[in-house]
Amino acid sequence: MEKLWSNTMEKADVLVTGYGLVAPTVMDARGLFALLGQHGSCLREHPDQPSGPAGFIDEQQWQLIDEAITDESANQSRHTLLSRYVAEQALGQAALRAEDFSAARSGLFLGCQPGQYRQTRCLAQWLGVHEYVSSHSDACAAGTVAIGNAYRAVANGELELALCGGIELLPEGSFASSAQAPSPFIPSEGAALIVLESASHAQRRGARALGRVLGYADRYQDTAEPGALYVQCMQAALHDAGLAPRQVQHVNVHSPSPLSMDNHEAQAVKQVFGTALPDTTFAANKFAVGHALAGSGAIEAVLSLMSLQLGVLLPTPDDGAARSPHTTMNFPDSLQQQTIDAVLSNSFSRNGTSSSLVLGRG
Repeated sequence: MEKLWSNTMEKADVLVTGYGLVAPTVMDARGLFALLGQHGSCLREHPDQPSGPAGFIDEQQWQLIDEAITDESANQSRHTLLSRYVAEQALGQAALRAEDFSAARSGLFLGCQPGQYRQTRCLAQWLGVHEYVSSHSDACAAGTVAIGNAYRAVANGELELALCGGIELLPEGSFASSAQAPSPFIPSEGAALIVLESASHAQRRGARALGRVLGYADRYQDTAEPGALYVQCMQAALHDAGLAPRQVQHVNVHSPSPLSMDNHEAQAVKQVFGTALPDTTFAANKFAVGHALAGSGAIEAVLSLMSLQLGVLLPTPDDGAARSPHTTMNFPDSLQQQTIDAVLSNSFSRNGTSSSLVLGRG
């Protein structure tokens, strides 16, 4: 894909060579992609808290995770077990071993809730990463911020290999949906981790690119009117990627669905894409996955990478989209075959953190 302009600072190409994922009811990324492609949902009523739909990793899933981790990590917290399980998926797909990280200029960037930093350190210890270990607690944006910071470190040559993403586990008693939230908030949990490599490092070991990180931007401001911040964030990410809006064919929105589309995000998207809006498709994954907070941006990044890789757009079920004030935004309601070159994925946190990630085909 030809870029319209180049940044003044030369950046290394940043490749995605592996990813791992666990979400409610599914144990890997392909399982989640297939489920959503069939209009399935990860959401169900929690047996101990029958108060509405939620996304939760059930005991059968935890048993599979426990059986897969057989070393000293087996005695660690569920947070550590889940991050380790998903990391092994990502490394396996990338044809890497944990010791490959200690032999390279590598880093770990993990989005998580405050208080989970010790678990991040446990994962870093398993990888043999000591210097570049970064925890990000930016609420809904944490996973995307972690990926974005890993991308920057690889792009500017500080690192040649990174594991990045986000993880969210809900505390007991927090599975109830909130109809009073600004947009319907369905709590969920899960994790996704992505392996990033410089093109030169991947080439030396003959790794296959599953996708690319083309650009990233974040903005921080505590404001009651976040629309301008969203515009700045998306425009900065596109500029970092060297792309015009018309070169990005697909957008993964932060909002949970067309009907409950956040008005600030919708207006910002329309302003950024302008005349390119009719040719742009959109997806809202939280409708079926729930809101996994620190894990959500990473989960949605993996789904976006799979759409790029497979040339398939996931449907967003019609939750009354015809009644939405944003009907000019095209959310396909069925699985759609379409080759796309670039995806913009948004994670906008209500704590004032906005982040946008531009992903491309491998």
